[in-house]
Amino acid sequence: MMHSVGGCPNNLTELETRSNRLGCGNDKYGNNQYICLPNVDKTSLTELCYDGIMGMVAKGNCLEISDGSLVLRNCTSFKFGCPGEHIRNNEFYKYPACQTIDTKSRCYVLDSSCKKSDVSDEAVNDINCTVLSLLFVITLGALLMFIFFSIVFRCCRDHIKPEISDKSTPYPSTSLFPDVYETNRKLKSPSFGLIPHSGSDSMLLNCDDKSRKY
Repeated sequence: MMHSVGGCPNNLTELETRSNRLGCGNDKYGNNQYICLPNVDKTSLTELCYDGIMGMVAKGNCLEISDGSLVLRNCTSFKFGCPGEHIRNNEFYKYPACQTIDTKSRCYVLDSSCKKSDVSDEAVNDINCTVLSLLFVITLGALLMFIFFSIVFRCCRDHIKPEISDKSTPYPSTSLFPDVYETNRKLKSPSFGLIPHSGSDSMLLNCDDKSRKY
């Protein structure tokens, strides 16, 4: 059953809400069968539960409804907003230019050949606001993600850096290199030699002569 409406959904949440209200189901591939499009005369917007597979629409085209059937409408003459990619029948909520019509002039508002009526400027402003809102949300989301990852990176760096700086290379244990250690000890330690003295009562220590030999 088809219904004339004043406007079509402009996001997935609203589309699903209207789909549930009409009792629309899914095709065999799980795609929602709710669609909202202009009629071929561009006198109204029509919503319905499409009885069939939600196929793909080639880029550069909008869709229109004619007696329950879907008709392609080339939109390459639009000032902007014409789909630049292949989309499904139920994804035109992403392209409000294909759902914004001037019912007095019976044309798409953004079609360069459409003669403006009193409501055309308002419709264009609505589309501009929608596009700007989407761009703002996307930009804000990207900025928040950048800030979040920057904070995480800095916290991880500050946490890891002290652990690295506190680590010191221990001096090798003497027990692992007994021969080297013993040799170094002998070389660095002064050697004392006993030499006889011409006197009669003692021996004197002589370090200088012994140390010069090393």
